[in-house]
Amino acid sequence: MISYNFETGQLICNTNIKQVEQFIKGFKMTWETFKLRITFWGTERQLYKEVSVRTQIDQLVEEVGEVKKAYEEETVGNLMVEIGDVYTVLHNLCHMLGVEPEECMELTWGKIKDCNGEFIDGNYVREKVN
Repeated sequence: MISYNFETGQLICNTNIKQVEQFIKGFKMTWETFKLRITFWGTERQLYKEVSVRTQIDQLVEEVGEVKKAYEEETVGNLMVEIGDVYTVLHNLCHMLGVEPEECMELTWGKIKDCNGEFIDGNYVREKVN
């Protein structure tokens, strides 16, 4: 039996990825369905037991490099796939750390929302606060 509470984001099941895919097949790809699919994918492959946080961080660095390469090669389709890979690794990293990506986003927003600065040579340089 599979059930999913969209309010809490909690999946209740004892099943495999094929059954999960069948359950969410008709759902539009949203952040919630993406997280669900990636979590089951990682669980089935023992990712969360076999891979260290450090390895996931190294994987993230590699994936960001692939985003840069796809951008430089001007391959939009590949760029989109590489950005998706970054989201996948970030989700797996958050899952391993026991935090929700949304928590990280909220903390980041709190950090940057009142920042001031200017663009210098195409880079945003934050104003130094004493």
